[in-house]
Amino acid sequence: MTISKSLVVHAVGFVLATIYLAAAQLSHRFALGQPHLERPILLTLGLFALATAIYLSICFGLKRLQFAGSMKAFFLWGCLFRLILIPSTPILEIDIYRYVWDGIATSEGISPFRYPPIAITDAIETNSDDPSLQSLASVASNDPGVEQILRQVHYPELTTVYPPVSQAVFAAAAVTTLDKASPSARLVVMKSWIVAFDLFTWGIIILMLKEANLPINMSIIYGWCPLVLKEFSNSGHLDSIAVAFSCAAMLFVIKATKDVKAKKIQLPLIDAFAASTFFGLAIGAKLFPIIWTPLVAFVFWRRIGFAKASLCVATIIGLSALFVLPMTDYANLSDNRGETTSTPTSDDTDFVDLAPPQPDTDEGLKTFLTQWEMNDLIFLAVVENVRPSSSPNSPPWFVITSNTFRQKLNDRIAILFGTDIPFRFTRLLTGMMFVAIAFVIAIRASKATEAKTLLESTFLTVAWFWLLCPTQNPWYWTWALAFLPFATNRIWWLVSAALWLYYTRFWFQTHYTGQTVWNTSYAGTDFFDFVIPWIEFGPILVMLMLNWLFRNYSAYFAGFAKNISRCLSPGNKYNLSL
Repeated sequence: MTISKSLVVHAVGFVLATIYLAAAQLSHRFALGQPHLERPILLTLGLFALATAIYLSICFGLKRLQFAGSMKAFFLWGCLFRLILIPSTPILEIDIYRYVWDGIATSEGISPFRYPPIAITDAIETNSDDPSLQSLASVASNDPGVEQILRQVHYPELTTVYPPVSQAVFAAAAVTTLDKASPSARLVVMKSWIVAFDLFTWGIIILMLKEANLPINMSIIYGWCPLVLKEFSNSGHLDSIAVAFSCAAMLFVIKATKDVKAKKIQLPLIDAFAASTFFGLAIGAKLFPIIWTPLVAFVFWRRIGFAKASLCVATIIGLSALFVLPMTDYANLSDNRGETTSTPTSDDTDFVDLAPPQPDTDEGLKTFLTQWEMNDLIFLAVVENVRPSSSPNSPPWFVITSNTFRQKLNDRIAILFGTDIPFRFTRLLTGMMFVAIAFVIAIRASKATEAKTLLESTFLTVAWFWLLCPTQNPWYWTWALAFLPFATNRIWWLVSAALWLYYTRFWFQTHYTGQTVWNTSYAGTDFFDFVIPWIEFGPILVMLMLNWLFRNYSAYFAGFAKNISRCLSPGNKYNLSL
């Protein structure tokens, strides 16, 4: 029976709004410069965990309770949650300072890929002969708010890693910010732009649900997700830009395949090119949407023909190259980048050593792709079983290979990978695993005729990509959350709850520096790196594996049990019963 549950929605919305108001109030104690030991990390995480438990209860009850006619209430409360968190101080995240600075540089007509922030801060103190560099230094020195933003950018010795489409949004935020605005006001403007893309994504999800003949109320799996609210409305992560364009692209992919069924001759190609354009924009906002290229290619090749599909794929690749090119223009201009011999302290940039690579280059993107590792499990398990130990008696607890084997393996593959052999080898291995998974998913999706199957394949592609990455930041999961409403396996819903454990790393970092944690052999962040990911992702991976085994072999075992039962039945002439 379909029951109107508007009153329930409003009651739950009120409770969640109260929780977010409390979190927003606590957020001010995370302001830069606040003593780290006094930050209410566990209390704040507890609030978000409570919100997640309530959110999951609503999500799991969507099908059974059938919140008919409640979409307007869901959407209004979702907007209110975002409005509550936008003015709040970013909690345990400072990436947004880089966005704001990049936007200021771009709005001045200077490429943000040209100079690392440390070069500008040096130019403020010592005049530079470079006109562009000195121009940026003047902008910062003439506006205390801008200079404060500049000095809070973490890893200032590295150039920006964010592609041009995102840079355009950063510049738009800078242009729409009042002159001499305070740093907090600049953050609010930037987050408002980020949330605009977030709400656009929610709208596209509703349209995709309609195309898939699914209840639009399922869109709250994304729209009410506390992780989405924290990462976009509070922290202001740029991923909402790429996610929005990716969702728009998949909507047009669905429309193109639908037009083919309806035998509309012109529309499939138009929609296919629209999808390709949006995918190009998505890749230009953040590089990860390129993982969907095989899926789109296989679907288009089967639905609209090889020639037209090849043109669409060429469009995606061409736009991607066009957007990535500016990121490489300044790769070799090392003389313009300033000194990089020192790294900032945590007092300057707030937990800058959270993901502490030791860069041998000042190219931000290269450093990220070849050195960054954080909050991973599958990648961690492989790389530590490949990496030789400085002391054979002290490898991580889950290492099962001998140090002799690891050393010999590294010696043999050294010629292929040069420096940082374990990381690069593991990246190649997990990359090959993902490529195999992506192509299997793409082939299966190309044979399906329902929009729901295509969208679930989209989710599975990005979900497994994320699980195999060396960097599994919580905001990266938002790439998958937009397509989570189409996942038939509800185990995936639990990932956004488990990811709150990521933020305990800050707590271990501040409370257990230099001392072991809970009678283990690991101190501070080492405990997080080698123990917490197993708690965070281990149960989910086990459940996914058991679910896969049951789904694929339940029919086999049922048939086997049935045959045994027949053999044991009294009426069977081959009765084997005793």
